[in-house]
Amino acid sequence: MANPAFTALINSFNAQLAAMNKNDFKMYDPGDCGYFIDSIYYDNDKDKIMCKFKEDFEGEDE
Repeated sequence: MANPAFTALINSFNAQLAAMNKNDFKMYDPGDCGYFIDSIYYDNDKDKIMCKFKEDFEGEDE
């Protein structure tokens, strides 16, 4: 079972990221500015906090 305090912390970070992304205040990947951090998660196998990137289509013709 996951630690409730740690789960709450991850959820809090994701809520902040969602609010920032919604207001177009995104945190971009410095290696590829076409992607921004969409969310974070804990990878139990690696014992690390990881992030998921999302492609930023803003300003591009879709």
